[in-house]
Amino acid sequence: MDLSIIVPVFNVEKYIRACIESIFRQGLDESRFEIIVVNDGTKDCSMEVIRNIISAHKNIVVINQENLGLSVARNNGMAIAKGEYIQFVDSDDLLVDNSLNPLLDIAIISKADLVIADYLEKNDKEIENIKQIRQLEIYQQETTAHEIYIKETIRSMVWLTLYKKDFLQSKGIKFCPGICFEDNPFTHECFIKANKVIKTNILLYCYRIGNESITNPASFTVSKARDFCKSISLTWELRNNDDLSKDIKRILVDNTFRFFVVLSYRIIYGINNSEQQVQVLKDLKKIAPDLFFNNGSKQYVISLLFRYAPKLYLLLLRLRKKHILRIHGNKTNRLCGHLARLQ
Repeated sequence: MDLSIIVPVFNVEKYIRACIESIFRQGLDESRFEIIVVNDGTKDCSMEVIRNIISAHKNIVVINQENLGLSVARNNGMAIAKGEYIQFVDSDDLLVDNSLNPLLDIAIISKADLVIADYLEKNDKEIENIKQIRQLEIYQQETTAHEIYIKETIRSMVWLTLYKKDFLQSKGIKFCPGICFEDNPFTHECFIKANKVIKTNILLYCYRIGNESITNPASFTVSKARDFCKSISLTWELRNNDDLSKDIKRILVDNTFRFFVVLSYRIIYGINNSEQQVQVLKDLKKIAPDLFFNNGSKQYVISLLFRYAPKLYLLLLRLRKKHILRIHGNKTNRLCGHLARLQ
């Protein structure tokens, strides 16, 4: 089998049918792929909504588990996957019609560790016209993961890429269970450990905006902040890989610093209690005791403030927040939401 598509399902009865139907609009023979639907203990009627689709196709596998979270659902899907390649699809999003067929052909011919596509952002109303999207002339570039990692900003969305199953298994790459923001360490580990990579301009994925409670700064809780801290810690630990070049380590530090800055602003915009804000930074320092950024003076100064004067650091951020809000108003929250998706 060429491809295993893993779709975790939890409380998405409004979206799941459109998601699964979009997978069957890819022009692929059903013998080439399987859909692994992981019922993550959904409490709504998501599974009932797609029951007739499941019964009508022989290439849909269902895993039922208690609510253990997205990471465990994806890991359990990978554990039984039969495909040469693995794709992750979030159950509230869609695949662009007839996009997966050419991308999968590129993967099977190239045998690349990673095959990267492109994506669109659409709201609920715009998604109704998703079938009218036309692909550009297909462009593909063969390169190495290290070259992409050094030259480009890594977009930490696991659904952008087809992953060679043997690559993931041989490198022991899995999602960290029990946390949100698990995409960050996963994608970085893939790029650090992969060899051959194919990058394409194929519009594969339609990300549904407006249904993003995890990334919305206004819904950023202390619990989510601790998950983000764990995500930063796991990404930072990748520096200990002996095979990394100096350039890769430098970029890894820069990327982890970028995540740290995003965390800092989410704390300011999402958590109102100043003592809780400080505690989040203390928690991060505890689980990543050697976290210190030193690629340039800006990173160095912020690292000193984070480690030795977290209250002052957060005070400076709050003052900056007031200044930004005074200039840009509500546009700031929309900007933070967009930035969050890019992380």
